[in-house]
Amino acid sequence: MGAQISQQANSTSEGKGIKRGKIRPARIHWDKERCTACLSCVVVCSERHTGTSAPSRARLRLLVDLLGGTDDVMQYCRQCGKAPCAEACPVGAIRFDQQTRAWLVDETMCDECGRCVEACPFDAIWMDPVTGRAIKCDLCGGATWCVVACPADALTVRGRETGEDDGK
Repeated sequence: MGAQISQQANSTSEGKGIKRGKIRPARIHWDKERCTACLSCVVVCSERHTGTSAPSRARLRLLVDLLGGTDDVMQYCRQCGKAPCAEACPVGAIRFDQQTRAWLVDETMCDECGRCVEACPFDAIWMDPVTGRAIKCDLCGGATWCVVACPADALTVRGRETGEDDGK
């Protein structure tokens, strides 16, 4: 994965925030009311990124209320316009990619300090338990496999084309 992100470095912005007039980030949106908590999104995410069915290595997390309540919580990157995680990274390993319209972690640059984790207001970036490096949603390079895999259509992509809900 790191090599893929390194190849995309040519289309990344050098700044830590996106300036006005530049391309806005695309982002995933979760509809809690539609979600059935099947975890298909988490499984496909970990499989596509790591080749294993390991929810702890997925780039999004669904915290399910096992007592049957309505306290399910989805942790996923909101692709902030001015990303606190990127600002906190001392080595510049998190950069905005204009092609995918997402903030990407260059795992080859990550120094495993965890400052990005602390900076994220959405708890949407964490350290991979195998590599020790920061991981977050990268919109699957534009494929958004979690959105495709969701049988309840609880996940959509917003801002891909028009800045509004573009659906799947």
